[in-house]
Amino acid sequence: MLRSLVGSEMCIRDRVSTQSTGGVRIAWMEEWQYPDWEGESPRKPTQLWKTNDAKAQKEGGRKTIYSSVKAMGRPKDQYTGEWHGNKKEGMGTQIFKNQDRYVGTWANGKRDGQGEYYKMVNGQLFKSYSGEWKDGARHGRGMLFGKDGELYDGAWVNGRRHGEGKQTYANGDVYEGRWCDHQRHGWGRVTMNSGDIFEGHFLEDKKEGSGTYYYMSKQKRMDGEWVADSCTCGVLSHFELDANADPSTCPPRYGQDTSKRLPQLGLKDAHGLLQGCLVRVKQERGAVRLLKTPVEEIFVPEDLDQLVACFNTIAEHDRRSGGYITVQSVQDAVDQLGIEVSQEHVDSAVGALGVKDGVDMESFCRIIALCVSE
Repeated sequence: MLRSLVGSEMCIRDRVSTQSTGGVRIAWMEEWQYPDWEGESPRKPTQLWKTNDAKAQKEGGRKTIYSSVKAMGRPKDQYTGEWHGNKKEGMGTQIFKNQDRYVGTWANGKRDGQGEYYKMVNGQLFKSYSGEWKDGARHGRGMLFGKDGELYDGAWVNGRRHGEGKQTYANGDVYEGRWCDHQRHGWGRVTMNSGDIFEGHFLEDKKEGSGTYYYMSKQKRMDGEWVADSCTCGVLSHFELDANADPSTCPPRYGQDTSKRLPQLGLKDAHGLLQGCLVRVKQERGAVRLLKTPVEEIFVPEDLDQLVACFNTIAEHDRRSGGYITVQSVQDAVDQLGIEVSQEHVDSAVGALGVKDGVDMESFCRIIALCVSE
């Protein structure tokens, strides 16, 4: 079959070729382009599978695309939305095999940008997360909805709670403060469902460091040092509620029964005894707390930049490779930073942090932090 384009410089011939292979007759179609009238050499034929494959490439707005499965009748993933370069890009909706679904923006084939994730529970869809995404994980600002009224509203990094955030628990407790790698870490405030309040520091999801616990019904407060959720050293004192507060919102007074009142006790040099106890606890737990805290959480960016510059200067002077300096050089770095710390304190900090041979950048920062805190 031959088609001629009158007045054109090109003729196209569609030829159906056949070939016999083992008694089976195979047919295919080739597209030939004739040379132009000036004697141009003919181009190679375009294979039909390439033409069909180009048509199958996903680009721009598309209807629903189903994933392939081996067994017929099994649930399939479904995606309806925009594509670019054969990857999900732009606005789209993904329905997963378990009927969970994501509605939001995509980039490079992954959830990226603003979007909402819904979970299928007993035949009903419930919103699980609403917020920002990056590379397929929760990243940025977002809200996570849990069971029995649980809710987290705050910052996310690589799918984990990290930064400032507020968590409401199923029992009614509310935590507001810092998070690190999905755990309460840093300064925070917990308001219990009983009305009691704790304000202080957390480490790996437990009270650790300086903090104050307010026993609202007793009008007592405990100020002290906390270790693994327990106050190991502190002062219990009385405080008054706001006189202008609505009485109906205040918890019932404790101590109206004289048999339950705390006895009056006195200590000689109570202030000195307390200070000594606090110093001892801080010394014992200081290295543990620093080892479990990221360097970025210990120093502000300006101070951290100064420490890095000092470390690099010492490392270049020591001519040591691999990003290490000697333990003896730490004292020189302390002097360069203008910190008045004795060699004894430096050696004590090095031993407490378990540093033996070379000192890397993170260990150096923790040594400085421990020296300053003491």
